[in-house]
Amino acid sequence: MERCDVEYNPVNHVVAKRRSWRYTVCLVLGTTLLATLFSSAIILVQLGKLRPTLVPDATVNTIHSYSGTPETPVWTQKTHLGFDEIFAINLDSRRDRLDHLVELAGFLRFNFTRVRAVTAEEAPNENGPSTHRACWKSHMLVYRKIATDPKLQNALILEDDIDMEFDIQYLAHQALETLNSYDSNWDMFYIGHCSGIGEVAEENVINKETKLYRSSNPV
Repeated sequence: MERCDVEYNPVNHVVAKRRSWRYTVCLVLGTTLLATLFSSAIILVQLGKLRPTLVPDATVNTIHSYSGTPETPVWTQKTHLGFDEIFAINLDSRRDRLDHLVELAGFLRFNFTRVRAVTAEEAPNENGPSTHRACWKSHMLVYRKIATDPKLQNALILEDDIDMEFDIQYLAHQALETLNSYDSNWDMFYIGHCSGIGEVAEENVINKETKLYRSSNPV
């Protein structure tokens, strides 16, 4: 296991949102523009950080942990979103996705541990290289890690093309709190769309506010 500290500059993200907001304010009430620019400038100064540093190339069966700076105006410290650990599965050949994930984690203030994904060539079936089998083996690597690590009671598994809402910290903690109060012996908690079809049956609704539903046909 090799640790690598990553710092992130979320200024670009804030600027993109602020510019849109400033433009609207300017059209509605132009006299407030100077005050808006001044307050936004203070925020941007507070958010100033370094760009992500280069992370080491992964080797077979190695896991890298990424963590950031301890201070941020958004969250007081980086977390695992309420879980004991976050694992992110990433192919060596998709460094672009890892870079994106590092930026996302820096901006949304969470730590994750990278797991090298198994390639299709490393997981052949009777018809040759299999991406589906490789995906399955990659996830099984993480399941075994969770099952054999006494320090882990739960963990969040991500794939490297993940995208998240800005308030994922709040949403994840609220959902976990609701889930644990409903049934502390839960096995799998799926964050995101799970290919459901039709209306949600009332008996499967756990909590509408946190959008938490019971799976009627878990995989």
